[in-house]
Amino acid sequence: MVDVYYNNVSLANLFAADGMTLWIEDITGRGLLSPDVTGVDYKGGDGGRFVSRRLPVREITVSFAMFSCRLLDMQAKLTHSLNIEQPSTIRFSDQTGYYTGIVSEVSLSDDKPTYCRGEFVFSCYDPYRYGEAQQVDLAETISIDTNCTILPVLTFTATGKPSITVNGETLSIDKTLTGGVIDSQHNQVMDNGNNLLVAEVAGVFPRLRDVNHIETENISSGQFRYLMRWL
Repeated sequence: MVDVYYNNVSLANLFAADGMTLWIEDITGRGLLSPDVTGVDYKGGDGGRFVSRRLPVREITVSFAMFSCRLLDMQAKLTHSLNIEQPSTIRFSDQTGYYTGIVSEVSLSDDKPTYCRGEFVFSCYDPYRYGEAQQVDLAETISIDTNCTILPVLTFTATGKPSITVNGETLSIDKTLTGGVIDSQHNQVMDNGNNLLVAEVAGVFPRLRDVNHIETENISSGQFRYLMRWL
């Protein structure tokens, strides 16, 4: 049986401690997400213009059955275990990594004196599933076990005006450096802890995917740091 860990607490163990049984029957919403794509149609012409693409909020629905000696005890325990006021970690025993979300809906479909069934919904406003922090040395080819893009932080040493090209997208720095940090999470380049001027940085910040082809100029060595994530 799959167990659910919410706010770092096993729900199965939490119920078992009070002589109750929580049985997870089904979990949906952990698969691929359909993106929301926005565009503008051309009036009087063919096609239109692409505006933006975004991922929606992920909603994970957990269907369950509960067994106990009293219905009121089950309802009270369920309310207590899911009543977390801020988004927290959500883990499933059959899957690597964690989501971050909050319970947005709870419903019961079958109420009996010693048994009930229902479902609860986790709303994950960050739709990604995250893993452990990783680091890898800069190289011509880097492979990562992911199915989406990852925003890394690159710490590097340099011998001039550095640039880096990842999968055909180039970031150039118009300043002579001996080293620095390229932070793709915040779109920042730092030299000895100081952010460079916008005019000194041009191009696309590095984005990693499953297979990455990398070219550099005036960068002698470096290391990517990133948090694993998947869709």
